[in-house]
Amino acid sequence: SQLSATARGMRNDAGLVDEPAVQRQQAYRLVEISLEELAFVLLTRALFCAGVSMGEEGGEENTAFEEVLLQNAEGAWTSSCAAAAQALRHIALSTWRPMECHAVARELEAWCEASDGGGGGGPTATVEDALRMRASLERAQRLVCAHTVALTEGYGSLPGVLGVSFNVPAATSAGFVDSTVRAGVPYQLSRLLTPMLRAVSRAGRAYDPGGSGSPAAKRSIVVGRGVGRLVECACLEPGAAGPASDGPVVAFVWRAAGDEEVTAAGRHVKGVILAQELRATTRLAVRAAQEQVPLAATGGGDGATKAARAVREFLGEWVALNVTPEGVQLGPATRDEIADAQRIDYGGSAVTRN
Repeated sequence: SQLSATARGMRNDAGLVDEPAVQRQQAYRLVEISLEELAFVLLTRALFCAGVSMGEEGGEENTAFEEVLLQNAEGAWTSSCAAAAQALRHIALSTWRPMECHAVARELEAWCEASDGGGGGGPTATVEDALRMRASLERAQRLVCAHTVALTEGYGSLPGVLGVSFNVPAATSAGFVDSTVRAGVPYQLSRLLTPMLRAVSRAGRAYDPGGSGSPAAKRSIVVGRGVGRLVECACLEPGAAGPASDGPVVAFVWRAAGDEEVTAAGRHVKGVILAQELRATTRLAVRAAQEQVPLAATGGGDGATKAARAVREFLGEWVALNVTPEGVQLGPATRDEIADAQRIDYGGSAVTRN
């Protein structure tokens, strides 16, 4: 089929020596690029029609769209799941985890079809139905996060190396991967899945901002381990986390738009805990992954308050932030960890204070 031919056109063509074959392969690559652009525009249009605005990257509430989903007005769930399913199938065209992408797409459509005759309540008519849909949406969100991680790791440090070779400004090279992520279909899919997850969690009586039921509670955005003194700041901006000469810090940040860079507050920031939700496709998350800075997010509202209450017990103390796919841990740092962190030069001189 034409689609399978397009997929083959994306594979390594180093073995091609026949000129017509090379031209045909290149034509398929151009088709794939056009399909990506079309899918991005169509999904953007779907988001606009649903009322999903950009807003702040980390604080996107879109409560109006959530209410429409909860009421299943005009088949909102069917349309939303159809858009998400087609986006997943588009990702599968790249041959990245195609079986899983197709499986999740079929699940989303199946749950909507199974509820069509259930009195108009949609896939959230009962708590059981809502939890079933939530499981599939979370699986789709994990796919998007994994795709972002794979893309970031695939590029690695090459954009920076090539930027230096061609005298490209460092800021431009640093933002290349982030721009690539934001220009892709997975990024738009993530924007659609976020309010859908909140709505289905509310329907399943599992939405407790910052609690164990919240879809974004204690989310591990960028895995890793960071050691430093724990500080609290309003946002990530120059000077917010203190001077670099004070040594490495782990920052509890109240607010982020999602367009920041971790290094905006200084290269001595070795870990970040956000008092809000954050998508893994935001610039902040992508740049944190590139800088290998662990990043965790909590739910907004009560979740942020609970997190702040727990964090303030360690303010000013040396802590270790451990972010894993299973969860987030914050506790006192060991003597060896503190000693290793103090040996690193962050502001022109090694830090030796206790």
